[in-house]
Amino acid sequence: LYSADFFSGGNSPVAYSDYRALEDVMAFNFKRLLDKTGVPAALAPGAVVLDIGGASGVFGRILGDSMRVIVMDVVADILPKGGRVHGVVGDAIALPFQDSIVDAVLFWSSVEHFADPVAALREAARVVKPGGFLVVYTDDVESLSARLLGSYWWSVVPPYHPVLPSRRGLTAAMRTAGFSEPRFAVLSKIFPVSEIAERFVMAYGWTFMKRISKIRWLSRIWVPATNGGTVIAWSVRDPAGKTAGHVV
Repeated sequence: LYSADFFSGGNSPVAYSDYRALEDVMAFNFKRLLDKTGVPAALAPGAVVLDIGGASGVFGRILGDSMRVIVMDVVADILPKGGRVHGVVGDAIALPFQDSIVDAVLFWSSVEHFADPVAALREAARVVKPGGFLVVYTDDVESLSARLLGSYWWSVVPPYHPVLPSRRGLTAAMRTAGFSEPRFAVLSKIFPVSEIAERFVMAYGWTFMKRISKIRWLSRIWVPATNGGTVIAWSVRDPAGKTAGHVV
């Protein structure tokens, strides 16, 4: 399903025309949202952060020079090569790491891509140290935009998003995996007009929008957008390793 073409103009209508060209705007919004959680400030120098489904490592690169970041993705060609951010090919439900080895785990716009997100969160709980952090940024199927748009909501793109998360579902999954009750926040993001056009192509297959997304001067015009109902959730691994029942 995923290959290098997904990030650089593949035949699928939901493929990125050029993922790396969007890195600056993604990094800008990522920093604003992640700072809201307080997690970066809570991590000590030398902390190890695992970014699951992190593609090119754009998110890990802005965490700070004092941290070591491991980016894991299933597509080898998109991973960062060398430097402080280290790329690893792997599967989210069978992480190639020892138990209790990282200080924080990120799922940034990735958990909705997994057929079994609960299994992925359990693996995250296995590799993060007791008291370590989990941060999940994803879509909220119970948001107003999702309820209004129904099957036309931009996140409804099977088979790429086999699961459409909600706050209640995320809470149950994170508690079941062994994390504390999550906190949630919503922030409007800022996008260049060219990227908004790109997202219409990805969500609705409006290929005529690809021409708009490639107009360079539109990349310099940024506008606020809610991105269709997204949330950021953060939590801490239970130091005793306890879980909280089952997902229903």
